[in-house]
This record gives sequence, C-alpha cells and structure tokens, in this order.
Amino acid sequence: ERYQGFSWSGLVSVDEAHSNVSATPIYFDGTKTFDVVNDGTFSAKVKALTYPDQFIPFDGYVDTSEGLLLDSQPRDTFGLSYRTLDGNDVDGTDLGYKIHILYNLTAIGDDVGVKTLDTNVEPVEFSWVFNATPEVFPSNRPTAHLVIDSRTTRPEALALLEDYLYGTESVEPRLPMVVDIIAMLCVVITDNGDG
Repeated sequence: ERYQGFSWSGLVSVDEAHSNVSATPIYFDGTKTFDVVNDGTFSAKVKALTYPDQFIPFDGYVDTSEGLLLDSQPRDTFGLSYRTLDGNDVDGTDLGYKIHILYNLTAIGDDVGVKTLDTNVEPVEFSWVFNATPEVFPSNRPTAHLVIDSRTTRPEALALLEDYLYGTESVEPRLPMVVDIIAMLCVVITDNGDG
C-alpha cells in the first residue's frame, strides 16, 4: 500500500466528471463508418465543509513549524475511497452500496471567499478538482477509478477489503494497491476435501 488512511469528516459531495470523454467520427467515401472514442481520464469536483490536517500537503501547503504554513508548494499525490448508496423504491437506500477507490490524485483548489463576521453565519464550503493519473490494470486499460459493488462481491472478500480501507482495532487503515485489490476480490480458494 502506498497511502496511509485517514478519515475525512465534512466531505459533502464527489461529482465525477465525464466531460473529457470524446468521440471522433471516421468517414470513408463520405460515409461515417465508426467513432474513435477517447475515454479521457478520471476527474472529479469534490466539496467539503472542512478537511483533515493530513490533507494540507495535498492542497499545496507545507507545515514548516507549529502554526506556520507555506502556500504554493509542490502538491503530493494521494488516493481516496468513498461509498455511495444504492437504492430503489422498495428497499430505499438499504439495497447495497458501492465503494469507489481513486488513485494518483492531484487536488487543485477552487477560490475560497472569506467574509467578515456578521449576524448571519454561513459555513465556508471548500472545493477542489481532483485529477487522476491511471494505474496499470492487468488485462484492461489503465484506470484510476475502481468501483466495488456490495451486491455482487463475495461477502468475505468485501469484509477483507473494508478492513484494509477502514482499519480494525489492530490494523491502521490504508489504501491497497490495485494488484492487492484484484487478489482480494478475484482469488477464490475451494476446499475439495482431497487435500
């Protein structure tokens, strides 16, 4: 694992961007024959009411000493995991959930407006664009975004992955590498009883 885990309280939304996907039509003798699709790369708009101190280096700051932060510093890359709920009109949001895992992210912060204190207190909402560099994924195109569906993943594999992501009493949370996730989710050992 490359990334040590920490929780992000105050996360409001993750809006995945699909606008960088494009199609270029190919013509032969004046007739369209097919489209060449450029799938682009993953990016997302992330909003939060607050962020953990561990996020400061990823936002372009360096903490040089107690209380002194330097802005406009090189940004570290990071990974992120978040869950979305699946639901329908019968089960509500209890149908299941999806775990989204993002790799090699760089955060570019939006402008933050601060106001003088008055009688109407409004929380400041922070936002960033997270751009990703894809990871090599065996037998498929490189990707920076994995989605694990709780409805179709073996329960024991899902529990093992969640122990990695969220930690346990004895293990710190961490973001496993892509090959480790493949091993957790795709390897099935069957005991045939014949040794």
